[in-house]
Amino acid sequence: MLNYRGCIAGGEGKVSFSVPALDVVYRTSGGVPRLMNLVCDRALLAGYVQGKRQIVEEMVRQAAVE
Repeated sequence: MLNYRGCIAGGEGKVSFSVPALDVVYRTSGGVPRLMNLVCDRALLAGYVQGKRQIVEEMVRQAAVE
């Protein structure tokens, strides 16, 4: 779903979440869309700062802590 939303927003193929990262997003947010958005936004920012195109679970874990 999140990778699909990225495509709709014009980011197709530019940035993606690994499957383990998506699992962490769901577990840390409890599936609540607003919390998923917040965690993903912070994880994407971490990826940008690190110059990564693949969002991995450690980025998501750190985003959830923040």
